[in-house]
Amino acid sequence: MPFSLDKTSHLFIKTENGGLQKVNVKDKDDIEQIKLIRRHLLKICEDFKIGNYSDPIKIHGEQMPGLTR
Repeated sequence: MPFSLDKTSHLFIKTENGGLQKVNVKDKDDIEQIKLIRRHLLKICEDFKIGNYSDPIKIHGEQMPGLTR
């Protein structure tokens, strides 16, 4: 992960059409973590657009909500 797991929280929610991932900073003033989260999620978004799901599977495993293809 490019951001601190100690300074953030992850929430995965399975939805009818896939899944939702939320990443929140624990300290709203931690600008560095906010930047890292945004950069990471933008990269994941770009990967998903081209059908590349490899990073979430590597990081969170095959059973992460929303990854079923």
